[in-house]
Amino acid sequence: MLQRAQALLSARAGASYISPFVGRFDDISEDGIDHLNNTVRALENYDFGHRVEVIAASIRSANHVTQAALVAPTSPPCRSGFSRTS
Repeated sequence: MLQRAQALLSARAGASYISPFVGRFDDISEDGIDHLNNTVRALENYDFGHRVEVIAASIRSANHVTQAALVAPTSPPCRSGFSRTS
């Protein structure tokens, strides 16, 4: 998923997961986290009749992990079996 329009159309078509490629935007000198944030905000403006989760993809740095977690609570994905201890 690269553009907001693709995210909106996918959610409208029934997609439950939207996965913007944060690192790919950075590769072309655009702010990947900004694109992630804009995608999340755009999706929040609509009721698609089902839950839509955003999962950041193409994570390239620890900063991407931190920033993605602040923008989209379901991002970034963690490996199965990972658990956080209190």
